[in-house]
Amino acid sequence: MQSKKTLTLTAAAVAVPLLVGCGQSAQPSQSAEAGETTAQAQQTATTAASAQSSQAPAAGSGAASTADPAATTTGETTAQDTAGSGTTLPEVTDPLAGADAETARIPVEHPKYGDLEIVTYLQITSGGAAPSEGVPSYAVYQNGHPVGYVSSPEGTKVVNFSDGKALAGQTWEVGKDHPVDRYGNVYISYDTGLTVLTPTDKGFDSQGTMPPAEDAKFPFSHASLKLDAAGQPTVIQRVVDKDGTETGKTVNWTWENNTFVQEK
Repeated sequence: MQSKKTLTLTAAAVAVPLLVGCGQSAQPSQSAEAGETTAQAQQTATTAASAQSSQAPAAGSGAASTADPAATTTGETTAQDTAGSGTTLPEVTDPLAGADAETARIPVEHPKYGDLEIVTYLQITSGGAAPSEGVPSYAVYQNGHPVGYVSSPEGTKVVNFSDGKALAGQTWEVGKDHPVDRYGNVYISYDTGLTVLTPTDKGFDSQGTMPPAEDAKFPFSHASLKLDAAGQPTVIQRVVDKDGTETGKTVNWTWENNTFVQEK
């Protein structure tokens, strides 16, 4: 029996996979990404001691305060949904809303928050040079409002960041309308690899897969995608040598029991 090399993934609290151990440092964000770090929800002040529990609070007794979003070592911030609501994420700023930089809109059914939409952007920085290069980013929308936004670092240069390939060297076989697999993972194509957004109990997390993802051991850099009509993903990784040069060999990664398994 052939042995299999696995990329261990951790299941989120909503029983949807989370990518971990990608071998890439976390990417900074320009705002809050729904699901990557947590800020405290609004808390309602205690009603006046003399008020009975069956009565409506007196004027001013229900005053609420909101804590600033808390940043983590990833540099990304997220606000937590209001206690007890369970279905709504706090609104954040999408700096590219309505801009020409938009490249795709990807609807997705989140296991906790229902219908969400991933909007991808490529903000061109190369002027009139061809091919056009720019900084990639994405926003998460709920009910028409942005609830998350994450960008690659300033100075990142890619020629594509969308739901389809732009360069001939990448395989992109998606046997359905959008690159969302049966496990809720969303795949975004960039020049030489994939950004994979995984649903969490607080939204979505790119888990360090935003460009640049140049580590030779990182299974989503130098990678392509096959996604069959049933939503089963196969990531095709092009093998590179110690100098980062592609060798012409490929390795397939398939999904088994919340794990990407490298085929032998």
